[in-house]
Amino acid sequence: MFLDKTASVERKTGDTPTQTWAATGNSYKCNIQPASAEATVMSGGEFAKTFVGFLPSGAAVQKGDRLRVGAQSYTIRGIEDFDWGLIPHLRITLIGE
Repeated sequence: MFLDKTASVERKTGDTPTQTWAATGNSYKCNIQPASAEATVMSGGEFAKTFVGFLPSGAAVQKGDRLRVGAQSYTIRGIEDFDWGLIPHLRITLIGE
């Protein structure tokens, strides 16, 4: 799997409505691609704002976290763990901000 970018992980902290994003200190090599039309509809996302990402298996991320890649940020909407086979990885559904 070609992991061509580095993403830092951020998580919401604080109580509503004063929630802010704070870095978790974790960074991972990743690959982010536009989602197919089918994946966009199935995830309830918006066209041109929904992405599919790949991270190493065991990456400490959870639904609702935000990945920051350079100036772009993506919110994690779903996570699938493929912890088997030749290339174990996480497949994540992302919404671009």
